[in-house]
Amino acid sequence: MHLISRNYIIKRKEAFLELVEILKENATNKNCIALNTMGFLHYHGIGVKSSLGLANRYFKISAQQHDKIANFVCFCLEEQDEQKKYRYLGHGLMNEYAKSFGTLGFLIDTEKISELPQAI
Repeated sequence: MHLISRNYIIKRKEAFLELVEILKENATNKNCIALNTMGFLHYHGIGVKSSLGLANRYFKISAQQHDKIANFVCFCLEEQDEQKKYRYLGHGLMNEYAKSFGTLGFLIDTEKISELPQAI
């Protein structure tokens, strides 16, 4: 049995590998669901090589398509550029993504940020 997300279970390895190929093809066409799923699979190493770099690349391409989930994931994964990190959060806020609002509230409440960064 291969777990690919919280919602789907594939019982045959061949069916799973077929699904991964379909996802790759759709990700090439910048389909956000496919990009996010491929990012998830690579991040966790489920049925594909575990690769944080490749996962980040899939999520960033999806974020460029204004996907609110991908923008939130990129906010969580960005470690080098704080301005870019908060830009991702800002995109999530503009897309009215509840997790982005919750995170912003947490950051303000815990005084992790005292004022909104320029990127937001």
